[in-house]
Amino acid sequence: MPLNYDCLCRISAFLEDKDYLNFCEAFNFIGKLDKLSELTVLRNILRLHHLGWDLNKVGYLISQTTEMLPVEFLREYKKYVNWEYVTKHQPLSEDLIIEFKNEVDWYYISNCQRLSERFMREYKDSLKWSVISASQVLSESFIREFADCVHWSEITKHQTLSDDFIREFKRKLNWEYITRNRLMSEAFIREFQEY
Repeated sequence: MPLNYDCLCRISAFLEDKDYLNFCEAFNFIGKLDKLSELTVLRNILRLHHLGWDLNKVGYLISQTTEMLPVEFLREYKKYVNWEYVTKHQPLSEDLIIEFKNEVDWYYISNCQRLSERFMREYKDSLKWSVISASQVLSESFIREFADCVHWSEITKHQTLSDDFIREFKRKLNWEYITRNRLMSEAFIREFQEY
C-alpha cells in the first residue's frame, strides 16, 4: 500500500536537515524550508531548485552560493543572485550578458569574460577600458578605432604589437614596457632610441 500525503507529513516531522531533504527527494515530496538549516539550504540550493522547492523565502542564501548557476536559475532568481560573483567566476555567453546587462558587474565582464570585438563596440560605454586593454585580446585595427578609450600602458604591456603599429603610435606607447618585454633588432633600437 503506497504512503499517502498525511503519512509522509507525519514521518517527515521526525526528520531534520539532510535526512529531511533526502526523504523529500525520495518520495517526491516538496517539504518546508524551515526544516533545513541555512547551511543545508546553501549547500543544496540547486538540488532544491531542481526538486521544485520555492526558494524565494531564502533569497538571501542564493546570494551566498558559490555553485555554477544554470541559466534558468539565473532567470528565476535574478533578484537574489550575487551578480558580482557570477560575473567573475562563471563563463557567460554574450547573449546572457546582454540579457542581464543591468545585473552583471561590468568590471568583471571586462576582466573575466571573453568578449568579441563586435560586443565591445556595442557596449563600449559600459566596459572598463583599462581592464579591456589588459585582459582582452585586441586587434590592432580595434585598438586604432578605440585609441581614445584604451589605456596605452596596458596596451603596451599586454597586447602583441607590430613594428608598424609601434611606429604609428610611438608617442602613446610606454617605452619602458616595450624595451622590457620585446625582442628588438639593432635597427629598431636605433630608430627609436629617443624614446
